[in-house]
This record gives sequence, structure tokens and C-alpha cells, in this order.
Amino acid sequence: MITLVVLAVGLTIATVSDIRWRRIPNAVTLPLALFALAVNGLVPNTPPARPAPMNAPITAGLQSIWPTHLDGRMPPNAEQWRSSLAGTIGLRESILGFLACGAIMLAPYALAQQGAGDTKLAAAIGACAGTECGILCLAYTYALAGLVALAIFVVTRHRLRSNSMSTPTAAAAPRLPLAPFLSVGYALAAIAPPPFTFW
Repeated sequence: MITLVVLAVGLTIATVSDIRWRRIPNAVTLPLALFALAVNGLVPNTPPARPAPMNAPITAGLQSIWPTHLDGRMPPNAEQWRSSLAGTIGLRESILGFLACGAIMLAPYALAQQGAGDTKLAAAIGACAGTECGILCLAYTYALAGLVALAIFVVTRHRLRSNSMSTPTAAAAPRLPLAPFLSVGYALAAIAPPPFTFW
């Protein structure tokens, strides 16, 4: 629950900053990533009997509100209760999520001159949510951003042709702030994961 709340606050601040000023400050991304790594390193992750789903941070947050499992059973020990309260996924999974999401975002950063803040925010999401949820978040993010960019491009091109202001080739794909799409992408990945796993 704690990790979920901190991540939600960080994503909200990053979204507002990216929309208004087209930048995501290091004061948001770096503390968020460090917090996730620290919490997962200090609070042991006690897994349930069955494999944890991709929306484990959401489930852990719900469990921390009322001290029962979702099926009504009490947590078997204090370690699992603390793990549910903190919303931990384990230090290894947090590091892997940080590295995986950061590495994936290096390609658009290098090739498309995407902002470094987007890369750092994605890495922080991976540190909070883990590898699988983080990668799915990025997939949702770019799918949504691509659809919105395509819609804006088509509308802009149509207006240019209708007003005879320029040739159709003058319309360019818009540069969109990515933090809002990362926020929505994480929400979709955490709340409504697909019925399969990547590995």
C-alpha cells in the first residue's frame, strides 16, 4: 500500500509537470526509484502460496486496508503482513524491473531524442512494480500515445488541406508529453493485466 501511494503521488506530479513544462524533474524520478529499491531491500517480501499476479502491488494495497487475504484468510505471519502493507515485490524483482524498463526506454531516448525524464520515470515504475508489470506498462503507454499522436496528425493534416494553408506533407507528428501515458499505462497494467505471463 505504501509503495502504491508513493508511486501514485510521483506519477501525478510527473504528469502535471510534463503537461505544463514538458519536463519531468529529477526530484521526482530519482527519489521514487530509490524509495522503491530501499523499501524492497528493507522489508522482506513474503510471497503467497500461489504465484503472485501482475497486479500484486494493487492486491497488496487492498490487503493492507483490512488484515485479511482477498479470500478471507488471515496473513500467516507478521512478515507477510508487513510485506502487504509496504507493497513490496522483493529487492531482486525491483532491481530487474528498474533495469529492464530503463533499458527499453534507452532506444527511444537515443533514436527519437525523447526526454531523459521519461526514461527515468519508466525505470522508477519498474522499480516499484517489477519487470512484468513495468514492461506491460510501457506497451500500453506507447500503444496509447501512438493512437493519440496518429489522431492529432490526421486532424492537423485535414485542417491544412481544408484551409489550403500548406501541402499535406507539412503536417508533422506531434510531440506529446509521455508522463500522462505512463500513468495510464501503469494503471492498466496493474489493474487489468492480461491472462498470460511473459515468462
